[in-house]
Amino acid sequence: MPGVRISAPAKLFPRHFPPRSVRNTMDPDGICKEVIVFFRLFLPDAPKSICVAVSGGGDSVALFRVLDSLKKHLHIERLAVVHVNHRLRGSESDADALFVKNLARDAGADFFLKELEKPLRGERAGLEEWGRRERYAFFSRIKETERFMFIATGHTADDQAETVLMRLMRGCGLKGLRSLLPVREDGVIRPLLTVSRESLRAWLGEREIGFREDSSNKDLRFKRNWIRSEVLPALVAKSPDAVNRIARMADHARTAWNVLQPIIDAWAASNVTCENKGRYAVLKSGLTGTAIAEEAIAEFFRDKEIPFERRHITALFSNASRTNGTFLLPGGWRYSCAGDIVDFFKGNNSLKARPPKEDGPAVPFEIAVPGTTVCENEKLLFEVVKFETTDKTAFSFSKDNWTVYLDAGLITGPMVFRSIRPDDVFRPLGNDGFRNVATFLKKRKIPGNGPAGKGVVVNKNDEIIWLPGIRISHSFRLTSQTKAVVKISCKSIR
Repeated sequence: MPGVRISAPAKLFPRHFPPRSVRNTMDPDGICKEVIVFFRLFLPDAPKSICVAVSGGGDSVALFRVLDSLKKHLHIERLAVVHVNHRLRGSESDADALFVKNLARDAGADFFLKELEKPLRGERAGLEEWGRRERYAFFSRIKETERFMFIATGHTADDQAETVLMRLMRGCGLKGLRSLLPVREDGVIRPLLTVSRESLRAWLGEREIGFREDSSNKDLRFKRNWIRSEVLPALVAKSPDAVNRIARMADHARTAWNVLQPIIDAWAASNVTCENKGRYAVLKSGLTGTAIAEEAIAEFFRDKEIPFERRHITALFSNASRTNGTFLLPGGWRYSCAGDIVDFFKGNNSLKARPPKEDGPAVPFEIAVPGTTVCENEKLLFEVVKFETTDKTAFSFSKDNWTVYLDAGLITGPMVFRSIRPDDVFRPLGNDGFRNVATFLKKRKIPGNGPAGKGVVVNKNDEIIWLPGIRISHSFRLTSQTKAVVKISCKSIR
């Protein structure tokens, strides 16, 4: 694509975002304050490169103009604009693209454009999903090729409330109820989720900033437009604070999911096994006697990319007590309930898999601080240096996570390297919740025969500090309060 330079992708490590009240109305300067608070919570002090997804509508135009006005304050070193022309509204779509191009030009920002081909006939019934898929695929490409740290979208509190209602209608579980996340692991950020659409229109009007109106937003055949035009206004008429309350529900669901996820990861490590790609077995005992089993099965389906609706989960729990029979799932998947396991497979041949076995931990090695430690069993060598730090101390961070810097003041007792246990959990750097280590590695397809994933470094309280070659724990990262630093490197030896 002309104008796109190929380079290495950047990584995102999102931070915890505590629930906050939605601002239904605010003074114009309040919009900027909300955005400043967002970046202070997620990206304090760090230089940033951001590409803003601008459709031409009021929300995304306001986001770009706010970020452009706050570049120095937020340490934004590079600000650009990306636009996708879906070409569904003829000359109107082309006019939107030209408007956004001129917006970027006037601000001296780089501009990236993608013009889509018309969707295939089979995709036309799902235009919203097709458009969303194409947009985010292009956003991801631009982020990677142009080495942007983040893609920013103009989603507001109203968008959040609409998404919650849509997912409730679809029958989502707790994870789905989180709806629009403030920060996603793929680098998408949403700085305006605590701001109402009404406030943004007032902000634009105060500054006489123009924007485009998408005529397709009035088409009530699209569910979101129907909710936006008819359902939400009816709720607000009865309860003026409805948008705020619905958006807060997503905040509460996100907090609850962060607590529940490590429990579900531990459940999966104990109850799910796979002996061949695309074939899995779940212990029947894992489907009884636990309040989180339904959410755990839903997460299992999502993780294994097995299509499902809530009715399929209900049917599974009803069928699990049977000792024979094969039952259908969407996408060509099936499951059988023979013996003490439920087999999930594609096609006609079920998997005769057994539940996972827990491996006993290898002999742990205490790591000398400072000093050099050799772990003969795993053919690894650890080198540790400890030093004081100041504001002028420069760090050369390793992208491959084989050399890391830790806050020495947060490490209690000696550091120990040991093997991974099924119930190990940790909070990966930047994540807003804890993860089961085994599941974390599996989702990232870390090979079992490679140097990464051989074990974990823990402290005196058996709290995980670092997965060598993968990620440090968020709890031991360097902050502005760090006074002493532990630099630790891990190397393979023969």
